[in-house]
Amino acid sequence: WVAGDMMIADHVLEPYIASHSALAHWLAPAFCAVAVVVVGKWLDKRALAARRAAQEEAASQLDLVGVSDANRTDSNRAGS
Repeated sequence: WVAGDMMIADHVLEPYIASHSALAHWLAPAFCAVAVVVVGKWLDKRALAARRAAQEEAASQLDLVGVSDANRTDSNRAGS
């Protein structure tokens, strides 16, 4: 919201925006706020996918070594 408000209040853009639309005083901040939420959700999904890929890679490496799921679960319980 703040970034859009700053953009509207910019001295270079202010005459252009004031002459074209009073709606821009609400649209620009709202657009920036929505953009921040969308980018945040996108980054979160990307991070989640990376974590899942890393977990799957680690699991496949353990499978190559011969560690079964049961052994991993037992060793996790023993360490707790």
